[in-house]
Amino acid sequence: MKRLKEWRERLELTPPQMARYVGVSYHAWLSWENGSRSPRGPAKRLMEVLQMVEVMAPMVHSNLMGE
Repeated sequence: MKRLKEWRERLELTPPQMARYVGVSYHAWLSWENGSRSPRGPAKRLMEVLQMVEVMAPMVHSNLMGE
């Protein structure tokens, strides 16, 4: 999942750091990042929430700034 790598890099985290923050093993994170596996269960939901936040953040920011 290319987006996962983009998120991680934007946060300036290494794969082991991101895996630790998300609460999964390093190998699980790498398999998601390279697309060989997909998150499931609570981890899948977390990724969905992150995607929603990414989409909604500019709109929220505009509303807060009165734009």
